[in-house]
Amino acid sequence: MKKNFMIVLLILIFLFSFSSIMSFLYKKLSKYSIAIVMSDSMTPVLNKYDLIIIKKQDEYNESDIVAYYENNNIIVHRIILKGNNYVITKGDANKVDDNKIKLKNLKGKVIRNFNYAGKMIVLLQKRNIRIILYVVLTLSIILTNRGFNKKR
Repeated sequence: MKKNFMIVLLILIFLFSFSSIMSFLYKKLSKYSIAIVMSDSMTPVLNKYDLIIIKKQDEYNESDIVAYYENNNIIVHRIILKGNNYVITKGDANKVDDNKIKLKNLKGKVIRNFNYAGKMIVLLQKRNIRIILYVVLTLSIILTNRGFNKKR
């Protein structure tokens, strides 16, 4: 029983580590990145908790939906005006335009979204949800092993 538990625990640690490393490498080594929409500023086109794929572009156009950093948050808005080295964006559901954003500060253009797919990721980032998940998983392994041992 203890051996099975350790094997499952090692597999889980490996999977979490592997996915974290791959995510880090994917973000750092490619033009693509992934983000989760955290506001309703782009409804109805993008909804809160949509998972989006962003691609760094050489050229941006008016009406492109782009992502950029502001105060350590990723903002996802539409380009409404393009200047020589800057853009002005605005959320579709907002009444006020954003400030000028330098082209070099754009994270990229939104090329795909998956409706509400980020909700589970947001939940799993909460410590108490992860603890509950680990406890439930551990208890289910223990109870499953006890059930197998009684049958033998």
